[in-house]
Amino acid sequence: MAITDQDLAAFAARIRPHFPASLRDTAETAAHCLATAVGPRIRDLRPETSMSTVLAWLKAEPKGFCSPDWVELLMVIEEEVSSEVTDDFAETIESRSFSEYVTHLVAQKRPNKSLERTREG
Repeated sequence: MAITDQDLAAFAARIRPHFPASLRDTAETAAHCLATAVGPRIRDLRPETSMSTVLAWLKAEPKGFCSPDWVELLMVIEEEVSSEVTDDFAETIESRSFSEYVTHLVAQKRPNKSLERTREG
């Protein structure tokens, strides 16, 4: 039986209860982006999962991942959650947990420009 996009979304959604309410949306979005690359393996993702483990999952995929692909995937996640990982954090990301990654993404959220325009107008 083939894994569908709906299955991947459901697998990614399993991460939500493991995070405080303020981090849940970002955790689920990041998990979903990762799920598109690692498939059903995303079911093993927990807050304490190291990002080096996630990278190992990516490298184990049949199509394989290399460093540029990893960086590109992380950039996609940043775009999806309107955030930007700092250079200092990026240099140590493989030694960080998924929870630390999500917390950092939330802390680095970019302001919503359309919301700002609405407030100004």
